Amino acid sequence: MPKSSRISSYTGNEGWSVRSLDGSGVNREVHAPFCERLGVRFPRPTCPLFHVLKNGCRVEALQLGEVKKLELALVIYLVVAWRQAHLVRLARVHPDLPASTVFDQIEWQAAWLLAEKDPPKKTPTVREVIRRIAMLGGFLARKGDGEPGVKTLWQGFARLSSFVRGLEKIRQSYAL
Repeated sequence: MPKSSRISSYTGNEGWSVRSLDGSGVNREVHAPFCERLGVRFPRPTCPLFHVLKNGCRVEALQLGEVKKLELALVIYLVVAWRQAHLVRLARVHPDLPASTVFDQIEWQAAWLLAEKDPPKKTPTVREVIRRIAMLGGFLARKGDGEPGVKTLWQGFARLSSFVRGLEKIRQSYAL
């Protein structure tokens, strides 16, 4: 028995529209032009931003009553989604890049502290930090698992950002 698909569409102020089919995978004809409009280019024919928006940010679950509210939420979520997709790509393309080029020192050290490990003395690579953050989000990092995806990275960042805010608050309160 075939799956029933729900068609949803949204038309922005400038006349561009986004239409997606739920349950049928990525609609390349729709997503690729939207990514071009945002000025985002990826080597694959599909745009990972939509995967992050749908699975990480859960944009479809937003119960916003007005189009203006939806537009504001999408602006914020697109920035977050872009960073997640960029970090995943960066860890795959430039794995030996020092983590200090992308993360603050407190961020990468907090990833080790949350895993109950001592932070390394030397600045780790971007790949090591991305894997550590993704492990906080459920990535198992087994021998044949490959590199983490945006979903586990998103979930790991959710835990990490709360922990970093707590550390910063403690440092401010107790002047550490």
